[in-house]
Amino acid sequence: MRNIAIYFADIKGFHGIGEVERCIASGIAKRATELKEKHSITFTFIVPKTEVGKYGNDIEYMEIKNKTVKLINSDFSGIIRKLFLPHFDLIHLTHQYSKFHRSIASNTLVTIHDINFVHNGNSSSRAMRRRAHRIKRIEKIATHMSFISDFTYRDVMEHFPFSKPYKIIKNGSQDWTTLKRQEIEGLPQDFLFHISDAGEKKNVHLLVEMMRYLPQENLVIAGATDPINRKRITDIIDNYALKNVTLLGRVSDEEKAFLLGRCKCFLFPSRSEGFGLPVIEAMCFGKPVVISKLTSLPEIGGDIAYYFDELEPEAMASKTITSCKEFYSNEQQNAEATINHARSFSWEKAVDEYIQYYMEIMKLV
Repeated sequence: MRNIAIYFADIKGFHGIGEVERCIASGIAKRATELKEKHSITFTFIVPKTEVGKYGNDIEYMEIKNKTVKLINSDFSGIIRKLFLPHFDLIHLTHQYSKFHRSIASNTLVTIHDINFVHNGNSSSRAMRRRAHRIKRIEKIATHMSFISDFTYRDVMEHFPFSKPYKIIKNGSQDWTTLKRQEIEGLPQDFLFHISDAGEKKNVHLLVEMMRYLPQENLVIAGATDPINRKRITDIIDNYALKNVTLLGRVSDEEKAFLLGRCKCFLFPSRSEGFGLPVIEAMCFGKPVVISKLTSLPEIGGDIAYYFDELEPEAMASKTITSCKEFYSNEQQNAEATINHARSFSWEKAVDEYIQYYMEIMKLV
């Protein structure tokens, strides 16, 4: 019997890494019985207490606790750790900021999502050094690596070159069109849409300022926002007395599906992304997306997306209008092409590729 542990410590997260972990966990759980019967593989999900048991009885669970993390990361010898901790044939650390600084398996696969900190000029030198140290530390314990985009692989190789086996396994996207939609009342009939945590790199402030030049349009922004960035956004709204910007804050999956289905166009002028899931999610609805040309986004948007030539509010406004006009001049054909592009990114495919990689690492194929 081969035992594989998968690190899902952040699975409760609403979007981002949490969403990725939930999708991978659900996909692995669906195939757990088959893999146990055909290949004698068992899975242990490393999860918070509230997630224990949620993925069925064919999965073993290891609750992540502070004392467990401390023991794993301790300076005790490997023999001592093995006496008090389970040992696996393979552990998959699903992102680069795992709490584990040491491995509890014969093989360690680490997935790198991004090194966006090297592109975000607002990071302090101390913060940059700390994040770089974490990348180097996690790369050190890896026997194998994977990357969620070609861009991320190239980016890591440029800044943190390595010589270990790797694969590029792109994220999938949930088909939000199948989700029951929860209507949000009081919204304009037609609106442009953006969803994110509104962090500095997302450039939400530029979208808000852009609305000065689009008085005939409406912008709806969703997503949890920290107090500092929310104040920055509301200050712009107040300063220009904007009446065409709606801030919703955090929304449920059902409300997100409603917003994506109702919006006129999805805008995502992010400065740095390892992948860009919201772009694909909007494309699932056959919506035009206008995104930045930076980091991984051109790889994800391909020839289907529209791109901001400049991240400057007036130029962004002009690009948004011309992109919508072009898209809706042949809506049916463009919507079909957009949906087909989105369907090329599936979590089923990503999970299949991870499972294949697990088997290759353990020399089962």
